Amino acid sequence: MPTVFVDYSSFKMKLTNRAEYALLAMLTLTRIYIHRQKKYITIHRIAQKNSIPKKFLEKIFADLSRAGYVETQQGPKGGVRLAKHPKKISIAKILREIDGPLAPVSSVSKLKYAPSPIERSKTLTFIFKRIRDIEHKILSSTTFADLVT
Repeated sequence: MPTVFVDYSSFKMKLTNRAEYALLAMLTLTRIYIHRQKKYITIHRIAQKNSIPKKFLEKIFADLSRAGYVETQQGPKGGVRLAKHPKKISIAKILREIDGPLAPVSSVSKLKYAPSPIERSKTLTFIFKRIRDIEHKILSSTTFADLVT
């Protein structure tokens, strides 16, 4: 493999609005979990607090609930809360649940490989695998508990 210099500081990971909203909502739930333990909060309140459209947030929480990251409860004391301790929920897990694989191109994805034009170049494939690995290391090792003090 030839030596290739890549300035990784200029690489931009692109998240969907849906993923950004999910991260903000999970951070809100983490703060509540850390400070008040397992209290439910209404989706309306989380939506207001983070300027997220409520219907959009309901769909996000439905997906996160199916995946086991949040619990929902109906009724006057209902709402949503974390289903597990925030130390057990990494940013990578939420991003994968909302946006799918973290790999910058499908041909370097470990979980959802699909052919892509980049594979025609071993050098480019190598670079994008490095980017994937760096992203994975940071996002998988950072939990929501790490973000709240």
